[in-house]
Amino acid sequence: MKKINLLLPIETIDRELDYKLFLAVSLVNKNINVIVAQHDYFNFACSRFKGGIYIGKNVFKSHFPQSEIEKPINLSFYENLKANDISLFHLDEEGGVIPGDEDGWKQGLNFRLDPGILKEDDYVFTWGNFQKKHYASKESSLPESNFIDTGYPKLELYRPRFRYYYKKIIEEIKGKYGSYILINTNQNIANALGGIEYMLQEDIEKVCFTSKDESLRLEFIHRWAHQNKVVSNFIVLIHTLSIAMPDKTFVVRPHPGEDPNFYRLMLAGLKNVHVDKTGAVHPWIMAADLIIHDGCTTAIEAFLAEVPVVTYKSTKTEPCEQMLPNQLGVRCETIDEIMKVIRDLGEHSHSYAKKNSLIPLTMSLLKNLEMDIYDDLINVCNKLIEEKREKNAYTGKISLESMRLGEFVHSIMMGLRSVVRRFFPEKLKMFAVGRSHFRGFNRDSIDEKVQTIEQLINKKVSLNHLSSRLLIITSEVDEK
Repeated sequence: MKKINLLLPIETIDRELDYKLFLAVSLVNKNINVIVAQHDYFNFACSRFKGGIYIGKNVFKSHFPQSEIEKPINLSFYENLKANDISLFHLDEEGGVIPGDEDGWKQGLNFRLDPGILKEDDYVFTWGNFQKKHYASKESSLPESNFIDTGYPKLELYRPRFRYYYKKIIEEIKGKYGSYILINTNQNIANALGGIEYMLQEDIEKVCFTSKDESLRLEFIHRWAHQNKVVSNFIVLIHTLSIAMPDKTFVVRPHPGEDPNFYRLMLAGLKNVHVDKTGAVHPWIMAADLIIHDGCTTAIEAFLAEVPVVTYKSTKTEPCEQMLPNQLGVRCETIDEIMKVIRDLGEHSHSYAKKNSLIPLTMSLLKNLEMDIYDDLINVCNKLIEEKREKNAYTGKISLESMRLGEFVHSIMMGLRSVVRRFFPEKLKMFAVGRSHFRGFNRDSIDEKVQTIEQLINKKVSLNHLSSRLLIITSEVDEK
């Protein structure tokens, strides 16, 4: 029987693993194998999965240039996919939270994807109708039907139907911290995990710094300056709240791209403040009494989870405003305003959870705000996957034995590289940054997660652990 292989890349475990396991279990069947792997694995393994489908955005390792001065994007991985007849379902992990106004959103979208390079068998999944219309208006070989407003599946895990998935972790968090206020930071330029040297690399993904383009360089410097103001104001906020409300517990959760040690140093000695970056953010939001943020996607997540939100606008640098998340919850410009919200929470928590100043334009950035999108997304994927499978010239057969052997050889090579890496401090630092995003799959944790997903969607699958970076999920029917 002809099968097809579905490739699900993972760049940041805490951000992506849970929802991609949901997708994997939901989509796998007797005609589909699902391969879940650290995204770099697919860079060299495409030939194993000829005629497959790749769902993600990691085929493009940097932003798309917007001027002739900028370095051209490297399309080698995408071209490797196409050479092996692998279709791309482009799904961006950061496709909805874009700084600035409507023109800024369009510029941000252009940085993240140029549909003109895509082939006829590719599709673009967007967070909202704004992105769909923008990309569909660009010159490309894709028909308009290949641009699909799917919403962002990760956000669906906050719906009541899926919240049980995090029940155990929520209980563990509450057991450790009790009732708490969650402060989410999002200053990954001012407080970069790899340091400012890392952010000033001219070929780094998503960062617009360049020594060759004055306007892009100035834009980056403005963002850097803005974030430094915001992070300083948040430090003042946390110290003030800690002193004024000694009976409250505050948990600070840095962005995945931030250095948590900065906050540990700046908040040292505050007994009721804890910096904790453990695991996925979902259960931390669901367990919180309130979240405080500025321009962070976690505001959207908290809103969908029906948790009260405070947007702390401590600076008026409007060009850097993140409009969508900052229109959710209560907007506060002073620390006194925030303290009033905290004091009012006990009596008005439910009403605070619904507060927002959304307008149709910002609503158009995220379909999840209008409706549950999960079932429709699965149906769309099933239809497109089946169409690809029927036309596919390949059998989709995979060899677990050869893949396991390949991973064994890879582990030996990585061991040798770790010895050499010690003599190159910059390479060691970059490796540490990458490791913080992808620390490897934990077998026991994955098994428990998949079992819970099976219960929630009433479906059994077979899970094969081939290495700390590679999982194969197949239909239970195949195993029998």
